[in-house]
Amino acid sequence: ATLYFSYTYDLTNSSQRNASIDDPSWKTADTRFFWNHYLTEELQELSAKDAALGEFIQPVIYGYVKLVDYIFRSTPISVGLISRRSRFRAGTRYFRRGIDEQGNVSNFNETEQVLVVQTNTASVSHLFSFLQTRGSVPVYWAEINDLKYKPQLVLKEGSSLDAAEKHFAEQKALYGENYLVNLVNQSGHELPVKDAYESTVNALDDPKIHYVYFDFHHECSGMKWHRVKLLIDHLSNMGLKNSDFFHAIISSEGTIKRVVNEQKSAVRTNCMDCLDRTNVVQSVLAHWVLQKELETAGVIPCLLYTSDAADDGESV
Repeated sequence: ATLYFSYTYDLTNSSQRNASIDDPSWKTADTRFFWNHYLTEELQELSAKDAALGEFIQPVIYGYVKLVDYIFRSTPISVGLISRRSRFRAGTRYFRRGIDEQGNVSNFNETEQVLVVQTNTASVSHLFSFLQTRGSVPVYWAEINDLKYKPQLVLKEGSSLDAAEKHFAEQKALYGENYLVNLVNQSGHELPVKDAYESTVNALDDPKIHYVYFDFHHECSGMKWHRVKLLIDHLSNMGLKNSDFFHAIISSEGTIKRVVNEQKSAVRTNCMDCLDRTNVVQSVLAHWVLQKELETAGVIPCLLYTSDAADDGESV
């Protein structure tokens, strides 16, 4: 199944956003991920006259939800993954590309890694949440579908600057500083998209937008996926920290007792389809942050990460 809902928890919002919502309902749902928003519009309008009708509005997300309970180093933990797909500019591969005039990009997803660690005191636990985003290259581009394996790629004439500015204005408002990881190839079919993205980011000249290009196929050839850690070195030098996650102390009932830290930045990753290459990079970043979360909760000892680890795929 790809459609998920919960009667007791707002899946459209991240743990951090939910922490600031006193009385959650469909009205406080993140409209980007409220997948059945259009289907419930009539009920939404009627609930303005009869509030009781609002009880029949149940936000649904399109994506993925899974939570696994585990005993790690004698400590009960729960690890979860929630992926939310935006309802704006939705469509299938090849038929939906790039950005629209409102700043919405195709294939936009917000993925949340959740970790709950039980403390020695059973009445409270640590709650960690880490958000990453992915989305199509935010410029006007498309692929003309025909019988060829690789459709012809076209870039729309004129600047994408206004649309990209709207896109990143929203991204900054929602996530803080944005670290843009571009994984498209720097030659051949994908080169025009890479060049258009870089020229747009350079034109924006925004200090809260940090762009890095990573030649995935060159660096990770021969299935050397661990070399993505070279990208972590670049991001760290630009200011990204693996301690930048949401951290709260929660009761045994799941209510937040105290917020320890809030996530103030997000990594936005893309390749051409926002699929395979993006998945590999996001998983490595998630592992990097998960290690720090487990250290913070005292489950594992603090480990030092060095660039040498990029050669053998290990932390030292």
